[in-house]
Amino acid sequence: MDLPEHTFDENELPLIRLSEALGVPDPEHLVLVARVMSVVLRARRELGAPVLNPSELVECIRHISDLDDLSLEYAGHVLPASAWRAVAARLAELEPDGIPARYRGRDRRIPALLMHLDNESESFPADPLLVMWCELWRYDPAVYHAVVADLQRERLLDPLARAVVLYLGDTPESPSPEASA
Repeated sequence: MDLPEHTFDENELPLIRLSEALGVPDPEHLVLVARVMSVVLRARRELGAPVLNPSELVECIRHISDLDDLSLEYAGHVLPASAWRAVAARLAELEPDGIPARYRGRDRRIPALLMHLDNESESFPADPLLVMWCELWRYDPAVYHAVVADLQRERLLDPLARAVVLYLGDTPESPSPEASA
């Protein structure tokens, strides 16, 4: 599968509106999901988790809740204990009706962590993967799921996962780029 040339040029997720997410996938849909796949593989590598094959990667990115679990594990790996104490304090103050709709039904640590990171962004070194997780946390789950469903319907998820795994050199049968350095 040929990906758009700019797919891995930056760590930002393209903004797609729900009305743009329905129907025939466009190149930005591929970019969005390819970048999510990339951050999943890179975070798993950083956490020392087993390498995923393309089919496992597709399963891993299908649902926001699965991504939330991995992203929180990654945040736990890179943020100091003091950040998590502050998140716990924010959680205690967070009223259920004060949680924005896109976070309802999701792990409550996500909005609390985002509020903490937004307020304390200068206190932490910039971590490109954590920045991408923050962008994904802010993404509207309805849009994300619509884009993934469209790509699945068009049978593009599996070839996309193979292309991302190949691009990153992260296959079960080959060592990661860091291992060969």
